[in-house]
Amino acid sequence: MRFLILRTVVRFIPVRDFRTNFIIFQEIPSEKCNDICLILELHTTMSSNTVSVQLLQRIANVGKEGEIIEVSHAYARNYLIAKKLAKLATPELIKKEAEKIKKAQDNKSHLTEARHEIAKKLHNTTLLFELAGSKDKIFGGIGEHEIISEIKKQHGVELEKKHILLPEGHHLKKVGVTDIKINLGSDVHVRMHVEIKSKETVK
Repeated sequence: MRFLILRTVVRFIPVRDFRTNFIIFQEIPSEKCNDICLILELHTTMSSNTVSVQLLQRIANVGKEGEIIEVSHAYARNYLIAKKLAKLATPELIKKEAEKIKKAQDNKSHLTEARHEIAKKLHNTTLLFELAGSKDKIFGGIGEHEIISEIKKQHGVELEKKHILLPEGHHLKKVGVTDIKINLGSDVHVRMHVEIKSKETVK
C-alpha cells in the first residue's frame, strides 16, 4: 500500500494496529507536522521491505558519502537517519543522482577516448634535443619539464610532470637515444624516444 502525502496538508499518519494488523490513521497535532514529515515519508514506502537512503558520510562496510543504498526500514529510521548519517532518498533525489552518475560515466568515456587519441599521436615518436657538451656527455640534462615543453611544441599535447616516467627517475644526461614512458592514466601507456645530441657532435 502506498500513500500520496502532501507536506503542507498532512494531518494524519498511517499506523499499524498490531492487535488487528490493520492500518489506521492517527491525527497529528498541527504544530508537530514539520517534525514528523520524515516519518511520514518512511511510511509511504512501507509496501516494500527496504527503503532507499543517501549516505551523508562514509560508513565502513555500508557505503561512501553520497551513495544511495537500500536498507531495512528499522536500520534507516533507528540508526542512519536518527544519527544523521543518511537522509531519505526521494524519487527526485534518486533521479538526480542517476543523471549525475550517467554524466560522470559519459565524461569518463570521452576522457578515455581522448587519451587513446593522444597515445596514437605520441607512440614511438622521437624528441630531439641538442645541448652543449662533449662527445659522450652533455652539460645539465633533460628532465620532465623539457620533455613536456617539446611534446607540446611538436604535437600540441599538454602533459604534466606526473605523466612522464624517466628511466630510474633521473634526468637524461647521456648522448644517444633513450626510451621513456608516458603514463596517460587508465592503463594507457606510450613509449617515446628521446634523442640527445651534443652541439659538438652536431658540428
